[in-house]
Amino acid sequence: MGGRRREVGQGTAAAARDYATYLDGELAAHLRAYLFWLDERHPPTPTDRLPRL
Repeated sequence: MGGRRREVGQGTAAAARDYATYLDGELAAHLRAYLFWLDERHPPTPTDRLPRL
C-alpha cells in the first residue's frame, strides 16, 4: 500500500507542475480568445486581434 501512495503523490506533483506551466503560458491565450468570444459572439479567426489582458 505504501508504494501506491507514493505513485499517487508523484502524479499529483506532476499535475501541479503541468497546471503551473499552463498558468504561465497557455492560460493567457485562452483567456484572450474567451474575452473575444464574449464580445463578438464567435470564436476568433487567425486574423482577428485579441484583446489585451
